Amino acid sequence: MLPMPPKYQATIHQATIRQQMIPITTTARANAAPAHPAA
Repeated sequence: MLPMPPKYQATIHQATIRQQMIPITTTARANAAPAHPAA
């Protein structure tokens, strides 16, 4: 990976965290909702 300025690296890191947290919150919402039981 090419060296990047720290500010740019931090922005990419935050975007990665957000991308990882989106499926987690979506799954939590689906589990909290009275939907069909998990297979």
